Amino acid sequence: DELAGPGRIIVVSAGNEGDKEIHVGRTLNGDPYTFSLVPSEDSLNFALWYPGKSSFTLTVVTPGGTPVFVPFGSTDSVSTPYGNIYVDNASGGQNPNNGDNEMVVNLSHLTSTAPWACTVSGSGRFDGWITSDNGTINGGDTQETIDEPGNARHVITVGAFNTKNRWDSIVGE
Repeated sequence: DELAGPGRIIVVSAGNEGDKEIHVGRTLNGDPYTFSLVPSEDSLNFALWYPGKSSFTLTVVTPGGTPVFVPFGSTDSVSTPYGNIYVDNASGGQNPNNGDNEMVVNLSHLTSTAPWACTVSGSGRFDGWITSDNGTINGGDTQETIDEPGNARHVITVGAFNTKNRWDSIVGE
């Protein structure tokens, strides 16, 4: 935004994630919400944001059924037969750039692409995204997938959608 201005127009791509279920978001009123992170490789990164005045809790359940409970303001790191999990639930406090809390989930050294169940508890709005290019969210959607810098206020963000997977040439091939 600071680079755009008189004599400077910035045009950026909306990205290539519009058809991928990499977003999950809900407004909770005390009832928890469960979704699953489904890796397609041996690692997956996920970030969940919620208002700075809220305090959410995350419980991640491994494919084998072992729960990892991470309350607001804490971190946990667990090694399991299914892979390693690291969760930081706003342990550093509110993000100074936006005043919100960020929860980071890193799955690594995964032994399968089985889903990891995640239950978010608290009150208020949360939004989360897979931040690596190797997974989807069961219970997720394709909304709000335009990333930086396409989400800046003073840029022109361009998107396109391809409906064909082949084209005939001028000679019919």
